[in-house]
Amino acid sequence: MYLPSLNLNRLLFILTSISDILYIIALFRLKVLVWYILIPLIVLQCILKMYLYLVCFVTINRKYLTIAIVSLIVSVIENSYLCVRIFFIYIFFVVDVIYALIFYLSFVFFCLQLLLLINCVLMKKILMFDVSIPVSFGDINFASIYGIGGMK
Repeated sequence: MYLPSLNLNRLLFILTSISDILYIIALFRLKVLVWYILIPLIVLQCILKMYLYLVCFVTINRKYLTIAIVSLIVSVIENSYLCVRIFFIYIFFVVDVIYALIFYLSFVFFCLQLLLLINCVLMKKILMFDVSIPVSFGDINFASIYGIGGMK
């Protein structure tokens, strides 16, 4: 059975997606944004994360990388806003466990998002032309050599 490798980009994508889900839960529970602002923000973030998924799991090209960078910038802005908001609401003590978890993990998630953002910017600088490179290029080569997955 062929299992795809878990590289740094895939791991960072999974962790930033988990952090975005935690932020959405916190925004719903804090009620800092009204629903007609929050729902389009969630939809926009899901659409932008789709391109980051394509960059991390499917193929790398300049167009996908540009939209993935915008997605990460939106995530960093949302992370900063929510962290500051939780800090000012609970400046002396944190009452709820979810808020405490998000507040203390937000610094770690912020660093991971910045690492993924730097990685995407470096990948975009390396790609000089608009070419599509499969993410698992080495895995495809390995599969074709050993006849795994019907490739011979």
